[in-house]
Amino acid sequence: MKVGIVTTSKYHLFALARALQDEGHLGRIVSGYPKYKLESEGIDPEHLITWPYWTVPYFAMLRLNLGATRAAKQMEWNSNVLIDEFAVEHMEGMDVVVAAGGSGLQCGLSVQARGGKYICDRGAAHIAAQFEILSREFEKLGLEGPCIEQRRIDRELEEYEAADAIFVPSSITKQTFVSQGVSADKVHVLNLGADLALFKPGAERATDKLEVLFAGQLSVQKGLHILFDAVKSLGADKVRIRLAGLQVAETPTLMERANGLEVEMLGSLSPTDLSAAMARAHVLVLPSLQDGYGMVVPQAMACGTPAIVSDAAGASEFVEPEATGLVFPSGDTEALKACLERFLADPTLSEQMGQKGIEAVKRLGGWSSYASQSVQAIRDIVGYDGPE
Repeated sequence: MKVGIVTTSKYHLFALARALQDEGHLGRIVSGYPKYKLESEGIDPEHLITWPYWTVPYFAMLRLNLGATRAAKQMEWNSNVLIDEFAVEHMEGMDVVVAAGGSGLQCGLSVQARGGKYICDRGAAHIAAQFEILSREFEKLGLEGPCIEQRRIDRELEEYEAADAIFVPSSITKQTFVSQGVSADKVHVLNLGADLALFKPGAERATDKLEVLFAGQLSVQKGLHILFDAVKSLGADKVRIRLAGLQVAETPTLMERANGLEVEMLGSLSPTDLSAAMARAHVLVLPSLQDGYGMVVPQAMACGTPAIVSDAAGASEFVEPEATGLVFPSGDTEALKACLERFLADPTLSEQMGQKGIEAVKRLGGWSSYASQSVQAIRDIVGYDGPE
């Protein structure tokens, strides 16, 4: 059995690629990252093909806070669609292709035409459900413009229809597909992991204020405005907010809600710097309105930092309430405020939950559990009955 993978970035699909390589199943992985960025991923160069001509400039525009421009949106579209077209010729001989959502329609159809299988890997909610959630919030906040382009929605709907199977990272995400009419049997839940060698306890925590870390895109989808509103109602002098992530079109509007709060903008951090920021914080807050998983949650827990997570984030399934963190109803500012008050009232809570979180992430098994489950799921879908 030979498996091809298509992804514009790294994501979790490189963990899958390493597992497939170890089992002798990896055919080729086509990535939008340049080769020098992938040298540490442990993939034999004979399996690795890169096509960075649109992905790299798109990421550069994001870092320059130009993601809302028409040019950036076109680059994002080209990055996904053209890598798919490029990868078609490199999928010959593959029994199955696993492609990130938005990047695999042509590859998938070409492999299917030769009798193979196509798996769409979707890290977020069903795109129609995602659009509905975000459109409502955009309107509520008075934000203009489509939160997701129609052509992207149309393309992903085609992928869902064509795919033999869809991989998602949580049961919450799976339910959005089922609610949109996709057969539950077609959607496979594969929980993600965390790099335990990289994310680990380190820096001493701040002592003067409750330090809250928000890690992720500074967007409506991640619920940044909900965090600001909760802290304002709590008391601006009690909390320091640190933001680690890229800005998007709506970030300046959301930042207006932070007036009067102590906020530190960290920008996009390297994994090493993110680990240090997590270890320093008293708590990570992920107030997402929609989040397929939320990798930052197990990463923070591996650093000994508990998480407050909305119930719309897939990673909330991993949080054990009152033990490794707290879960609150998505969009509920008062509920998030109450969670933060718990940490203000009890200075020992962060350490207590943090230690339990470390053990929980260890039981998760890093990336090995995700990888082994994914490989077995692919074997089942293909009907592979060869040697293990």
